[in-house]
Amino acid sequence: MRLSTFLAATAATLALATAGAANATQYLLQYSDPVTAFGTGDFGTVDVTGNSSALHFVINLTAPGMIVDTGAHYAVAMKLSGSGFTYVGPDAFTLTQPGSISNSPFSGFNLGLNCVSCGNGASNPFGSSLTFDITGTGLGVLAANNYDGHAINFAVDMVRSGGLTGVVGGGLGGAVPEPSAWALMILGFGGVGAAIRSRRRATLVTA
Repeated sequence: MRLSTFLAATAATLALATAGAANATQYLLQYSDPVTAFGTGDFGTVDVTGNSSALHFVINLTAPGMIVDTGAHYAVAMKLSGSGFTYVGPDAFTLTQPGSISNSPFSGFNLGLNCVSCGNGASNPFGSSLTFDITGTGLGVLAANNYDGHAINFAVDMVRSGGLTGVVGGGLGGAVPEPSAWALMILGFGGVGAAIRSRRRATLVTA
C-alpha cells in the first residue's frame, strides 16, 4: 500500500473513531467562599460524560474535603440545559429544581442535590466522592454566574478538618479523550510509523 493511501485511510479511521467516542469534560473546583478562609486552590474536580439524554457525573474532592449539606447550602448545585430531569444515584441525595438557586457566594444554578443522610451537616459528611447520573432531554452543562471574573458551573458544599464548612465552586477545565479514543490514536500512529519504516526499506532495496 502506498504511504499516502495508508495515511489517508488511517486519518479517516481516526476521525470516525474520535467522532464516535465520548469525551469527558472536567470542571475544576478552584474557588471558595471567602468567609471560610479556604482561600483558592485545588479543591477537587467534577468529571462529566454522556450525551443529551443522560449525563454521568463524578465529583472528587481533594483531601481532607468531604461533601456535606449544612442546610444553608445545597450539597451540589449545577446549571443544566434541558427538561425532564431525573436523578439516578445514591439514596443519600435527592434532586431539587427550585428554579434559580444560589450556593452563596455562587449563584445562577437551576438544579441542586440535597444530602438527606448528612443529618447534622458538618458532623455527618457524605464523603469525598460522589457518582450519579442525570437523565432528561436536551441535556448540557451551562455556565452559571461569574464569580470574581470566573465562570462557575458547579458548587459543592464542603467540610474540612476541624469542622470548617463552606462552598467551593469552579468551571471548565478541559476535554479529555476517553481511553478507547487514546487507544485508537496510538494504534493509528503506530501504523503510520510502520508504513514509513516499510517504505524506507523498500527504497533501500530498489536503490
